[in-house]
Amino acid sequence: MRVNGKEQGETKAFLKTNGNESAPQSIRHFECHFKEFAKLEPLAVECEKLQDKAKNLKAAKRDGLIPSKILKEKEIPSYKDKISKLKNELDIITASTYQESTHMDITSASNVAELRSKISNRRREYGNIIADIEQLENDSYRRCAVSEEDIDCLKEFFPDVNIRRIKDINKFHSDIEKILEKDRNTELVQLRAKVSPIEQELKSLYSKLGYLGFNENVSQAKMEQYAGIKHEIQNLQNEIESFQKEENLKKDLSTARNNLLDQEDVILERIKNKLNRNISILNNSIQNGKWEPPILHFSAKMKGYGLETSDTGSGSSQAHIMLFDIALAQVIGTPLLAYDTYFFHEMEHERTEDFLRMFEKLPTQIFIALDGDGCYNSCSTLIENRKVLHLTREDTLYGTLWGRKSQ
Repeated sequence: MRVNGKEQGETKAFLKTNGNESAPQSIRHFECHFKEFAKLEPLAVECEKLQDKAKNLKAAKRDGLIPSKILKEKEIPSYKDKISKLKNELDIITASTYQESTHMDITSASNVAELRSKISNRRREYGNIIADIEQLENDSYRRCAVSEEDIDCLKEFFPDVNIRRIKDINKFHSDIEKILEKDRNTELVQLRAKVSPIEQELKSLYSKLGYLGFNENVSQAKMEQYAGIKHEIQNLQNEIESFQKEENLKKDLSTARNNLLDQEDVILERIKNKLNRNISILNNSIQNGKWEPPILHFSAKMKGYGLETSDTGSGSSQAHIMLFDIALAQVIGTPLLAYDTYFFHEMEHERTEDFLRMFEKLPTQIFIALDGDGCYNSCSTLIENRKVLHLTREDTLYGTLWGRKSQ
């Protein structure tokens, strides 16, 4: 069904379903009328999946789960160069340390630094959980219960108070407190369940650290320097990997979108040609085809649409939109068309009469609002036979004229 009023009465916006709709959105709604576009569903699903991946990647960067630095492609060579230099530094540290220790000493020192880092992180997590448990245990949602006797005593001092209402409120507060207490206990159970695994992990980490011990052959300064350089190399590699993933995702999404748009353009081209043929045939029945027909067009990549015409007058614009609607109805079987009187205001009477005769022959049901029916002499019988409502200044649709002053 298409119901046209002034908003759709423009040859540049005739596919709009609402005032804020963009051209691509309008075209997508137009595509819903044609089963040919169903075959593009897998391409559309692929685009949606890639868009979801892009959103998840953005969220991960925002939450600090992956490197969030905005790396530029021209910075990649300098990053790789820096990684190479850092690896050379590791080789120098390793070589200098070989003079006073074995490779096993260096590996052991590196493992010690890694274990200490893990222990520090897990102890921090353990401390946070314990603090949360203590906070929940100290917080109490319970308040001193107000007994029925306490409430009844209020009558002695406030005889006009609605005691029943106060009791209902007190019961409501008690119910809320029970819910909060239940939630608090559930959270406590969940937090306590995390304590034992962390304690076991810490015990295991301390055991490994004790087994490795501290190798005196490797100085603390060199051990920390070695671990710090390895950590910096890993951070740089993570940033490069994150950048490459994001760039690959952008390329994949762009390719998927272009594939979908290219296929849509092919189908739209076929539909456009079919509709333009119908429009041309219909146009020839209006005033013996003395006017050039409008030509439907769609811009590449769904960027726009319109009815191209050499006649941009208001009356011709409305006529062109009606020709498009009728041509579309013939292709997809639109059951109903409706036009406000606005569509006929600027149209010459002869053209309007030819449209009325066309409407009479169409299988599609068409509703119109038409002013000045006495102006259409050659169609007066047709108008009279098809008339549903006849409104005048005295016989109005809602019983009154909105702009008329009250007596």
